[in-house]
Amino acid sequence: MCVRFSSALLALVLLALPVAAGAATVTIVNTDGAGEGFNDPTPATPVGGNSGTTLGQQRLIAFQRAAEIWGATLASNVEILVQASFNPLSCDASSAVLGSAGTIQIISDFPNAPFANTWYHTALANSIAGADLIPGPTNSNADDIRAQFNSSIDNNDNCLAGTNWYLGLDHNEPGTDIDLLAVLLHEFGHGLGHSNFVNESTGAYAGPPLQRDIYTIFSLDNSNGLHWDEMSNAQRAASAINTGNVVWDGPNVAAEAPSFLDGRPVMIINSPPAIAGTSEVQSASFGPSLTTTGVTGNVVVADDGSGVASDGCEPFINGGAVNGNIALVDRGTCNFSVKVKNGQDAGAIAVLVANNVATGLPPMGGDDPTITIPSVGISQADGNDIRNNLPANVTLKLDETLLAGADDNGLVRLYAPNPVESGSSISHWDVVATPNLLMEPFINADLTDDLDLSVEQMVDVGWALNNPAVCGNNTRETGEVCDGTDLGGETCASQAGCTGGTLACNGTCDGFDTSACTGCPACDNDGTCEAGEDCDGCPNDCDGGSSSGAQCNNGICEAADGENCLTCPQDCDGVQGGKPSNRFCCGDGIAGSGAVTCSDARCTDGGDQCTNLPVPGGSFCCGDFTCDSGESCGNCALDCATGGEVCTGGVDEDCDGDVDCDDNDCSGDPRCQACVPTASKEKGPRCSDGIDNDCDGLIDGADPDC
Repeated sequence: MCVRFSSALLALVLLALPVAAGAATVTIVNTDGAGEGFNDPTPATPVGGNSGTTLGQQRLIAFQRAAEIWGATLASNVEILVQASFNPLSCDASSAVLGSAGTIQIISDFPNAPFANTWYHTALANSIAGADLIPGPTNSNADDIRAQFNSSIDNNDNCLAGTNWYLGLDHNEPGTDIDLLAVLLHEFGHGLGHSNFVNESTGAYAGPPLQRDIYTIFSLDNSNGLHWDEMSNAQRAASAINTGNVVWDGPNVAAEAPSFLDGRPVMIINSPPAIAGTSEVQSASFGPSLTTTGVTGNVVVADDGSGVASDGCEPFINGGAVNGNIALVDRGTCNFSVKVKNGQDAGAIAVLVANNVATGLPPMGGDDPTITIPSVGISQADGNDIRNNLPANVTLKLDETLLAGADDNGLVRLYAPNPVESGSSISHWDVVATPNLLMEPFINADLTDDLDLSVEQMVDVGWALNNPAVCGNNTRETGEVCDGTDLGGETCASQAGCTGGTLACNGTCDGFDTSACTGCPACDNDGTCEAGEDCDGCPNDCDGGSSSGAQCNNGICEAADGENCLTCPQDCDGVQGGKPSNRFCCGDGIAGSGAVTCSDARCTDGGDQCTNLPVPGGSFCCGDFTCDSGESCGNCALDCATGGEVCTGGVDEDCDGDVDCDDNDCSGDPRCQACVPTASKEKGPRCSDGIDNDCDGLIDGADPDC
């Protein structure tokens, strides 16, 4: 469940110039007290890639991982500060508030704002303006996002009957545990831009001044053809409960929706003619998916002989009639998976779950790996029509001409339940989307690090994306030494002292291939692998060192040496986002989502490499233009230099012996300028802001002042 924080309102007009932005830095500001939340000393065993050894450490590592994922996706030259805490929130044995996050302030009419008189989330406004529009101390309202999560969920049988937060980073939560990382990615999305500032119950804008927000500009009601910023308060309030008819019409989401969403699940009522027609249905999160061929059968109303006999919560007593047909049950009393399993046990070939409220479709959540028949949620109206017109025959199938979770024009639907759900209505994708999307209002077990359509939604509202260099597009980008035909003016002469031939860029864009150069200096056997020398022509200088076979992160999925989609996703992941039919990864054909073998054509197309040949252990080759395990700037600068100095991170990228600000390449970088003290001592909030405020060369806890 998802509840937003109330946002403090602030409109600022500041003078600032736009600055070119790289990956956003998202920093977690720990606001927990000693011994609680992130500082909880309860011992914990490392799990799912989370190396923390206390409960507090593991919580913080999960937060930092969510920050890294969003930071690597979005571009901003202004640090994004997330105030974060774990506190006991509302919880009982069956329900709980998981947590919430939202922008602390909202801003309008700032420099470079694409729309005037329009509220923006703070982090988004800062990114567009290229400056911190609300400067101030850390852990104050000058920060950008406030996030609070429920500490009662951990190790507490009185909260969700023993369900715990899963703190691993691999989305492999056991049983009913809740994947904290997935919830964090969702909630951070709200704080960054996936939410409006409208009171859905009244339709009123936030203010003063009372004005639209950037989210309303792209919220369209298909019933009246108006965007939310074109409506009156009354019209917005009515639209907020116009289930299935409110969509997002931002161009970037619309363009990418077909890559993420499956075909739409539908029910075709074949007979009787009086009710024949096609209706959208809700697929279940358990059991087999519908197919384009579908399943067809006669409908029989279930009877479990107890209470509301048609709710299907007990074994059916009319199994003879249900056997070989499609069972119709009503929503309520028990889990959807229980109803469907009872139908399966009675011999049903599929199950229809009719809604028990007038609007929307049953969400059909749950989990039961023993279910082998398809099931769908249908509207209350369709359920009544079928029940009142038996015998009826229906077909359940996928219609690939339409998208699950979008309208007939391909615009993705927003969540508009009736009645309004405060903090959830409109500021989420509709639950009918298939596969499940990150920004739906309920947590789903199949979520991963994939931000899916949230990325395109961020672009629609004004975010720029951090587009890392793409090796192979013939354009040198940040971090690349060369790229395809773009050699940056380098030649065989400048790189290897050769008199002729053709210089090439290596396959990873971090060095040059001189193998086609001619008239090069002969091997001098001086023990150093230099430009123009390689392992074939100068083994005395270039062979050496040791390795353990497969080298994860070298761009080659070395399946024969144990690399696969789980052990080395950097090399083996193919497409892991979007609809399941598009996903694949290379390797042993067993591990991972959509795993295939190296022989699959997708593993050798588009620059992907995969090999079933073992990598010889015990040696590496300096001069093969790959910085292998065992190679470094010290013993193979030729392979390991990755271009100009980055100036942060403590790595000698250009292998000249000087790191970060000690390198002449960084003399003009503002991060390497003389320190200007902003305080006489490190104390209070300054002890956790990562800044040397008093210019004594010591930061945060390393400074005795703290």
